This record gives sequence, C-alpha cells and structure tokens, in this order.
Amino acid sequence: MNHDNDFLTQRVNDELDQLPSTQAEVLEQHVRILSETERSTLEGRKKAVDYILETLKKDGIAESRIEFQDYGVDGLNRQNIIIHFTAEEGVKDVPKYLIGAHYDTHGQLPGADDNASGVAGLLEIARMLNKIELTDRNIDLIFYDTEELPYFGTKDMGSYIHAESVQDDLDIQMVMVLEMIGYFSGQEGSQEYPIFPMKYVYPDKGNFIAIVSNTSNPFKTRALKEQFQVALSMNDVITVESINAPNFVKGIDFSDHRNYWTFGIPAVMITDTSFYRNKNYHTESDTHETLDYLKMKEVVDATFLSVLSL
Repeated sequence: MNHDNDFLTQRVNDELDQLPSTQAEVLEQHVRILSETERSTLEGRKKAVDYILETLKKDGIAESRIEFQDYGVDGLNRQNIIIHFTAEEGVKDVPKYLIGAHYDTHGQLPGADDNASGVAGLLEIARMLNKIELTDRNIDLIFYDTEELPYFGTKDMGSYIHAESVQDDLDIQMVMVLEMIGYFSGQEGSQEYPIFPMKYVYPDKGNFIAIVSNTSNPFKTRALKEQFQVALSMNDVITVESINAPNFVKGIDFSDHRNYWTFGIPAVMITDTSFYRNKNYHTESDTHETLDYLKMKEVVDATFLSVLSL
C-alpha cells in the first residue's frame, strides 16, 4: 500500500469540504462563447480578451491582480494577460506555480477544444482561487496570445515572451499548460500514439487526461501525476497518464510549455492528447457540442487541487 497516496487522499477529502469546485455548465458556457468568437484576427482576439476580462470582473477578481504583458508581432500589439494570486504578506521564500492557456485559434476555426477548453478551465481556476486565501504559495495564471501558426515554434509566441520575462524567477517550481482538455472517448482504439510501442503501455481508449513533459524533471511530473490520481479518484470518471519523453517525439512540445523548457523552467502540458484522439483538431468540426464538460470539470478540479497541494 502507498501510504503517501493515503495521506494525499485524506488531505484532498479534508480540503474538498472547504474548497470551491468547478461548474461544468459554466465551462460549457465559456467554451461556447469563445468558440463562437473568431479569434484569429486582431479584432477577434480583442473580443476574446474583453470576454476574459468581463468574466474576471464578474467573478470579483480585483483589477490590481491583473497585469497586461504587451508585445509587438508583425507591427501589431499582442497581449498576454496575467493574474497574480499571492500569499499573505510577511511569508518568505514562497514557491510559485504558473498555469497557462492560449486564447488564439488556428485560422478562422471554432477552436472549442483548441483551446477554448483551456481558457475556460483557467477562468474557472481564477474564480476558485479568488475565493480562498493562499498561505504558502504564489500562483500566476497566464492567458497567452500567438500560440498558433505562423507563430508556433518562434520567439513571437506569447508564452516565449512570458517565459523569457520570468527566467530569473527562482521561486517558480512548475508551469502547467492547459492545452485541449475537453475531448474524451470510451471507444476501443480511440487513442493513438506518436510511437507504436506506446500502445502496449498506455490505454487504447481516450478516456484519460495526460501530463506531458520532457526528460529534465521526471520527479516533478510524477509528483503532479500522483496529485491528479488522488483528485480524480474521488469520482472515478477519468484517469491520468503521464509521459516524460525527449523533444523529438512528435507532440511532446506542441504547446506553450516548450518555451519554459528553453529557459530551464520545469513545465508540463495537461492535455487530452490533441490530434492523437480528437480528429476535430484544426477543423470546422472542433465545436463546443463535441466536448464532455463533466469530464473536463474533473480535469480542472484536479488541476486546482494539485496546484494547492504540490
């Protein structure tokens, strides 16, 4: 028996009575509105930013918590939105955790899973963090611009701009990037993998959430997976899998977490595995009706509980 997991389970059970939880219907509302907002143009992204800010205001998040990180790309202003949740004054040597999600889309597509789902999850985490007092950690939430092509893999990614700006912050323990977190399938063979042998190690049904990292911080990835396992075991709706693999494995670095690796900052991607499961990826059929919001709620709750427990 793993006594560490017994301890985690008891802690989560104790905390669940005191902590807020995600609302599946709110997740669906966020995804629907964002996926119906064209987010590839500057005007469209402004509408998305306005919706994010309106939601934060409605949820009672003070303007003093919000920072705008402006940067120029193609002669136009782009913007990351950062929400700061800080521990009580006087506490020293406070660890910091970051959670991020990109709000732009690939072309003029709905992008419900990619990545309105991640933004919706981040908005709910912001609402829940605003209802509690942090005593032993600082948490930043970042909404990134310019993740999609033609910016992906370049220094024009919003997450590259942010990662570069925090590279000297030694308090950062981990970055968690929410990248496509709403698509699940219980059908056999619904899950594919970048390397053939992986199908003998991992499930063939796409009914799990994955924690993806490179090979530089396997112990931190494992610790996060253990937290997720405990949180997800409360309802037994989905499971969690993790992988630490070199960057040449296709898909390992396919989101904003890659840019923190560039600066030596531990980072993971929390994902439904994107095109290895969701065939609506980068198509007109990536709509809000295709997502499972009850399972997505489990992912968001697990992320929230984990960032408080690591």
